[in-house]
Amino acid sequence: MGPSRVYVANSGDNTVSVIDEQSNTRIGKDISVGHDPIGIAVLTSYGRVYVANFRDNTVSVINGTSNTKIGKDIPVGSIPSDIGVDDFTHTIYVANNGDNTVSVINGTSNTKIGKDIPVGSGPAAIGTDSLTKTIYVANSGDNTVSVIDGNTNKVVARVMFKTEPFNAGYIECGEDKLKAPMSQQIYVWSGSQCTAKPYQDFEFVSWQEDLGHNSTQLISLVPQSSIVDSILDFLHINPDKPETRLNITKFGNFTANFKALPPPIPPVYIITLFGIVVTAFVSSWLTPAIIGRRKTKMQRKYLKECINQIGKLDKNAIEEKIIGYYVDGKISQEHRQLLNDKISEYYKKEKGSEEYG
Repeated sequence: MGPSRVYVANSGDNTVSVIDEQSNTRIGKDISVGHDPIGIAVLTSYGRVYVANFRDNTVSVINGTSNTKIGKDIPVGSIPSDIGVDDFTHTIYVANNGDNTVSVINGTSNTKIGKDIPVGSGPAAIGTDSLTKTIYVANSGDNTVSVIDGNTNKVVARVMFKTEPFNAGYIECGEDKLKAPMSQQIYVWSGSQCTAKPYQDFEFVSWQEDLGHNSTQLISLVPQSSIVDSILDFLHINPDKPETRLNITKFGNFTANFKALPPPIPPVYIITLFGIVVTAFVSSWLTPAIIGRRKTKMQRKYLKECINQIGKLDKNAIEEKIIGYYVDGKISQEHRQLLNDKISEYYKKEKGSEEYG
C-alpha cells in the first residue's frame, strides 16, 4: 500500500482524502466514493480500503496502491456506520445502524457473505480480534455489546449457570441438549434455549438472574403443582413446563432454583383416587336427571323424524312406525298422540282435496 498513509472519510462531499503520515501532506486528489461516507477501515493483506457510505447503504472499495476506487459499491444493510477488518481471514464486518445488523464481506472477492447478522439496537461501532476470531459490536440503542464468533458468523453470549441447591438438577442447552458446566463461564449461541432439569426427588421452581452486589432478578416462576402434576410425575409423563426454559439473549449469570419433592404418592392412593374419580363421573352420568335429559333429547329426535315422514310414507306405514317407536320407548305417549293427531289432520285434508277435485 505504500508507506504510512492515513485515509479520511469526507462525509460532506462524498470523498476520501489520503494523507502521507510522514510529511502530513495530502496525496493526490480526493477519491470519490458513495454518498455520505462515515466509516473506514484498511485490509492491509490485500492493500484495500473499505468505506461505509451512510446514506446509500453501500461499501466502497479503494485500491490502496493506486488510490482509485475498485468496481461497484457493495450493497450492505441499512445505514452502515462503522467497519471492522479481520486481516487473517480477509473478512470485513459492517455495522448497520439502521436495521440492527452486521453485514459480512469476503475481502478476496469483495462480495457480501450470507444474510446479515442480527445484533443489538443501533450498532454504532465495531472491532475485531483476529487472534480469537471474535467481533465486538457496540450497540448505542440498548447500551450493550454483541459478540460474534468469526468462525460461524453467529452472535454468542457468555453465560454462567448455577443451581440451588447445587445437587438438585442440571442445565441442558441448544438443539443438541448439551449439559452445561456449573459455575463456569461458557459461550452459547444467542437465542439458544437452555432448560433446567431436576434430578430425582426435586422439581424446578424458578429462574433468576444474578445482577451482582448480592442482588437478583426473578425471570420466571413455575405455578404451584397440582394433584394432576403429582400423578403425571409418578407416571413419568409430565413434560417440561415452559417456565423451565430460558432463552439466552445476553451475557449474564443465571441460577435455576429447585426444591425437594414431598414423599411420593403411594400407588395404592393413586389407584384409589382414580377409582373415586371414575365412580364420581359414572355416578353423575347415571343420575335420574341426566338420564331424563338424555331420554328427552332422544325422543325429540324420533318425534322430528316421524313428523318429517308424514306425507312421504303411506298412512299405514307411518302408523306402524310410530307404534314401533312407542313400544321401544323412543317416543312418549304424548308424542304418539301428537303424531296421530297430525296424521289424521293431514290425511283428512288430502281426502278433502281429492273429493273437491
